[in-house]
Amino acid sequence: MSISDYDDLEPQQPPPPTQPVQPPPPEIQPQAPIQEQQPKEAPAPPPEQPAQPPPPPPAPGPSSPPQKEQSPVQSPLKLPPITATLRQRHSPNQSRQISQFRSTLSNRNHNQHNK
Repeated sequence: MSISDYDDLEPQQPPPPTQPVQPPPPEIQPQAPIQEQQPKEAPAPPPEQPAQPPPPPPAPGPSSPPQKEQSPVQSPLKLPPITATLRQRHSPNQSRQISQFRSTLSNRNHNQHNK
């Protein structure tokens, strides 16, 4: 059906633009009911609220959990040394291969300049 509609729209160039403008409003209407469904879901959380009160008391006591959350932010700064240690863990053979690879790259670059 849609194909035949498009065929009819092709000869009628002026009408097609008006129709695409109309579809958006209907799409906005379906979204409104979705918002209404969200409030309906709100009543469901209340049963979960009673379960939430128990966890909060432990958090205020130690007051360390919030600090732990901040520590991950600093962790990225600690990552660079970790990568360095990983590189050191590589076997000497790998390091030799890397040095040879670099030397070959430098030689190629020099050869190109010589040309």
